[in-house]
Amino acid sequence: LIACLLMKYSLYRLFYNLNDLINVGRLYTSRVEKRTHQALHSYHYQKLELNIIQIYIFLEGQL
Repeated sequence: LIACLLMKYSLYRLFYNLNDLINVGRLYTSRVEKRTHQALHSYHYQKLELNIIQIYIFLEGQL
């Protein structure tokens, strides 16, 4: 009986540890997704700024 209870207890602990690991993994991946999202946004803004500068230079050349 005690051995059975110990086995059940260890299985429960294993399950909870796995659950914690999965949650930590989810947190980490969501953070990474946020960071990549921000990086993409800043990249797009930089590209937009560059395009605006190029257009401005082109217009100045025309005047």
